[in-house]
Order: sequence, then C-alpha cells, then structure tokens
Amino acid sequence: MINDIEYGTSIPYHAEILWFSPDLRVPPTRLAQRSNGEQEIFHQSFKLVATKEGDVWKTKRE
Repeated sequence: MINDIEYGTSIPYHAEILWFSPDLRVPPTRLAQRSNGEQEIFHQSFKLVATKEGDVWKTKRE
C-alpha cells in the first residue's frame, strides 16, 4: 500500500477508499457505491455505510 492506513468510525475523505480486514480474511476491496455521497461495505454478518460529511467519511452499521 502506497497511502496511509486510516481506521475508526470516521476517516478523512478520499474519492476512492478501500476496506480490508485481516481478521475476516478480506483483502483490500473497493466500497460499493450506494448513492451520491454514500458507499457501503457488505459482509456475511454485517453492512457498514460510509457517508461523506464535509471532508470526512463517517461510518455506521446497518
């Protein structure tokens, strides 16, 4: 990975973000576009939605 790794419930905005989980054995994966300003992460046991708020992506679990 060339860029910094960020973690938490909010991360700095970038047009193309990747999500990965060594614990769940998920390689770096692009988020699915949900709508303008929203992206989502699907996994067999959860769904996370990232919403752009200013210069930050904020995540919530659905």
